[in-house]
Amino acid sequence: MILIKRNFDLIRHILLVTENSNKNVLTVEDFVTYEYVESEIAYHIALLIDANYLVADETKFLRQKHSQYRVKRLTFSGSEYLDHIRNNSIWAKTKETILKAGSILTFETISKVAPQIALALINNSLT
Repeated sequence: MILIKRNFDLIRHILLVTENSNKNVLTVEDFVTYEYVESEIAYHIALLIDANYLVADETKFLRQKHSQYRVKRLTFSGSEYLDHIRNNSIWAKTKETILKAGSILTFETISKVAPQIALALINNSLT
């Protein structure tokens, strides 16, 4: 069994690709990049389904190393979460702030810190 750690950059990638797709259904292959392989993507899609951020169907075939998914759309919660981290600058600063504080990246910490980063950037641009 291969151990896969949760990767919030990949989670963000899956959410962005899903939101920006004009396809009715996406498969694991639609998310593959030079950075991410199918088994890692499948694991993270399962996490996003568990978190109620994606609507998708799972299919497991014999002799396959990982489940196949038919990703249909983001849920309301998935859209809300993505709204917090869509901007590249806010995403980078959010990760930096959380890790610098000695905390770990979780859906909850990201959802709390990202809006604060966005507000700070807005306030700085007004002064």
